[in-house]
Amino acid sequence: MIILLPTVKHTGSHFCLKQLLKGFVPIQLKTAKKDIKLLSGDMVVFDHLYKHKMRLWRDLLKEYPAIVPLRNKKAVMESWMSRGENLEDFHEQWAMLKSIVCKRVYFINIDDPLMRERQLETINFDLGLNLDPGKWEVIRK
Repeated sequence: MIILLPTVKHTGSHFCLKQLLKGFVPIQLKTAKKDIKLLSGDMVVFDHLYKHKMRLWRDLLKEYPAIVPLRNKKAVMESWMSRGENLEDFHEQWAMLKSIVCKRVYFINIDDPLMRERQLETINFDLGLNLDPGKWEVIRK
């Protein structure tokens, strides 16, 4: 199965790759665009929501489901600022979230334990998966 992981930086990208989707082989979006039809097995195609990559994300969302981690917007912005990252890029990525909302996108709220458990149940049921991240903990990179 192929799962997409389009993310805003500092919302849970590494958590999803290393814990939630730990049984999936990670493939960067730039690699996947050439060879995605040749891929087999459990793969997760990942990258951040950069404007110049949105056409490819939208094309892939027509065929594959996506899991998108979310966190409190203010907390994410603070994370960007603490790292000295460009807030214009943050706002651009955050705005891109609206453009990927469709039936095949499953959001998972990293900061809300009750909501994320319900969302994980829905993801597992709808996609026929058994994702279990174990302990929910922040992974900083």
